[in-house]
Amino acid sequence: FWQERYLKLEGFICMQLEEWQQADLIFDRLLQEGSYPSSHGEAWFWRAYCADQQHQDSLKKEFFQQAYMQEPQSSYAPIAYFHFY
Repeated sequence: FWQERYLKLEGFICMQLEEWQQADLIFDRLLQEGSYPSSHGEAWFWRAYCADQQHQDSLKKEFFQQAYMQEPQSSYAPIAYFHFY
């Protein structure tokens, strides 16, 4: 529980500092942890945001698609779907 929150907070701090690559790695780590499936939609969404900031359009699109496909009930799914299309 606390590790999940810590990873999210660390990712958000990196985004505030515009350390997009580091933030992406942190959100990827959140995805790799099998213990946090309820955070997968959010992690994919923020990975897409980081990819967008780095002008990586193909990754951005892939990550947005993952955000709504992997966790369609997530609050991030509708906005990811919107950005994908």
